[in-house]
Amino acid sequence: MSWNGRKSRASLARKSKLGLEGSVFISCLLLLCMGVSISLGVWMLMQKWSRMTYHQLRINRCVGQVALDFRDRLIEIEDLNSKMSVLRGSIRVARVLPALAPLLPGLELTLLGLVARQEVLLIQWRLRQMKWRVPGFCGNQRDRLFRLPALEFSRGVPDDVGPQLLRWDGDMPNEFLFQVQYQNRASAAQVKRKSEAKTQEWRAHWHIPVLYPGTDPI
Repeated sequence: MSWNGRKSRASLARKSKLGLEGSVFISCLLLLCMGVSISLGVWMLMQKWSRMTYHQLRINRCVGQVALDFRDRLIEIEDLNSKMSVLRGSIRVARVLPALAPLLPGLELTLLGLVARQEVLLIQWRLRQMKWRVPGFCGNQRDRLFRLPALEFSRGVPDDVGPQLLRWDGDMPNEFLFQVQYQNRASAAQVKRKSEAKTQEWRAHWHIPVLYPGTDPI
């Protein structure tokens, strides 16, 4: 074998080795790029999921708080009505029986105190309704806050006994809906009377959101 032949085969071997090393390097580079792309995609997905979870929990908390507040006010107003009814009966008896006359001023003062408490509950809820309309009340300017139900109670003209009980104007609904929507996320809660009986059995629970993408919520 001539010297030129051996040199030619050695050159071909070196080129083949370089080509193989280049192929391995390119393959490793492609695998690295794929790994980086997949990792970046997973990271972006996790970031998106984290934002969705944050906003869902945020609007859940906002809706839950306002629904519980409404429920508690309904229960307290009706409970105060029951106490006022007993007090009014006691005042009538005290005005008829001289032996109970010394109790009359205290009974009348207690009745006025219960009336004042009911009025405070109504005023506080009206203020909550006003704050609810302020953009960003639930933590984001782009939230769609659906109109809060009103406590449509009114009090009749005082009679010979004193202030009367609060009465709902018209037929009182048995359920009230609360909802907040943020982009494609929504949260809703319902305050519902446990039964048709006129009792203080109001319950608050989560409800299926009703999405109205083309309407003005408030």
